[in-house]
Amino acid sequence: MSAGLRSQRRTTADGRGRPAVHQFHPSTAYGDAVTNSLLLTQELLHDLGFESEIYVERADPRLAGRFRDYRKCRPGPDSLLLVHHSLGTDLVDWVLELPARKILVYHNITPPEFFPDDPYLRKYSEIGREQLLRLRSAVEGSLCISPFNAEELVALGYENVTVLPLLLDTERLRQAPWNASIVHANAGIFTLLFVGRVERNKCQHDVIEVFRLVDRWLDRPAQCVFVGNYNPYVSYIHDLQQLVASRGLGDRVRFVGHVPYEDLYGWYRAADVFVSMSEHEGFGVPLLEAMVFGVPVIAHASSNIPQTLGGAGVLVEGKPFEEIAALVCLLAEDRALRRRIARPQRDRCAAFSLSTLRAQLAEMLAGLGIQVSRPSTPTASPTSGHPTPAPSAHRGCARR
Repeated sequence: MSAGLRSQRRTTADGRGRPAVHQFHPSTAYGDAVTNSLLLTQELLHDLGFESEIYVERADPRLAGRFRDYRKCRPGPDSLLLVHHSLGTDLVDWVLELPARKILVYHNITPPEFFPDDPYLRKYSEIGREQLLRLRSAVEGSLCISPFNAEELVALGYENVTVLPLLLDTERLRQAPWNASIVHANAGIFTLLFVGRVERNKCQHDVIEVFRLVDRWLDRPAQCVFVGNYNPYVSYIHDLQQLVASRGLGDRVRFVGHVPYEDLYGWYRAADVFVSMSEHEGFGVPLLEAMVFGVPVIAHASSNIPQTLGGAGVLVEGKPFEEIAALVCLLAEDRALRRRIARPQRDRCAAFSLSTLRAQLAEMLAGLGIQVSRPSTPTASPTSGHPTPAPSAHRGCARR
């Protein structure tokens, strides 16, 4: 893997002849990690003095005005297009025909076997992996959100592969507004949290098995809360509901679905522990979000999860439910242990600050011969996918 993208071509950037750096992704969704990545990357590019638009086929109406129709994309040959890839697209031929220089931004594609009864996701997962081979010869290099993704591209024959986690600004996230009523309503309940789409690769069924033991052993009220979108027309959510009923867990397991940012941050602040049994994560943004809010993280060691945690949290080989549940119960009583886990988690989050990501992006552009003349200083008006932080009585305060 290269430390930075390299190009034989040189592009001058003197303020007047500066090339535009645009982005493309087929679709957007409020709260989606790829959408937030698009918005954060645009913010960083603006900070560095570049003209930058985001072109999409389908834009979430809740993010109106933030994206442009892909048919309006008219890049010149010296422009750079960041092609974000997280699923197959019907527009790959259009992308390949554009005259701009291209960099692939790879977010990973969940393998199709995790979607046995979702024909849409299964089809576009398969297409997306096939398109990686078509895109290989059309791009000058690639940015990968994680080392796990980079290893996949290297195995496919990609060159000039750079790891750059353009995902979220951890400093801003900690200061974002949050729904205090969620914290107050759940203050007397031990809360085991998992955040992510309800899909088979996320393995919510394994989290339920851990919680079943916690609920039996812990001598206080407890609940397991799943935050994340689910498709009511596929069987997995119904399998999970049946599992909850068969384990006698009743309303102590809650599927709250997709929620606004303020509610999501409220759930992080209400949580006592974050447990992930996921078997496929291109990065695992909720792991990082949980660490930002000081929630102890316990995670199954799969895909990119070890690299995301970076030595923080508790990484578990295999899925020994009884051992995991015992650790959860210990965390419920041992505040010193919670602090011992939280400290390295806090240090890990510093690697994802806006200033760090901005400097890394500037270095990548320099490797392409695109000079950055504007100093990489913090922006005065954040525009990322996460809400702009506002003054609050709770600003910077953690629940514990």
